[in-house]
Amino acid sequence: NYVLVNASLGWVAPDERYSVSVWGKNLTDEAVLLSNDGAVHGTAVSYQPPRTYGVTLGVKF
Repeated sequence: NYVLVNASLGWVAPDERYSVSVWGKNLTDEAVLLSNDGAVHGTAVSYQPPRTYGVTLGVKF
């Protein structure tokens, strides 16, 4: 079992024209196996994305 921790925090201007949010995904940087496919010449393994974070800006026209 595993737990993925995601979070976001946002702000919207009173006139709702501008917005900004900061966000993060997989904040504990958990290595989660998505698939493990055995093949004749080896094994193909894929994992959830690592910790990611960013800022999203918005403007309404």
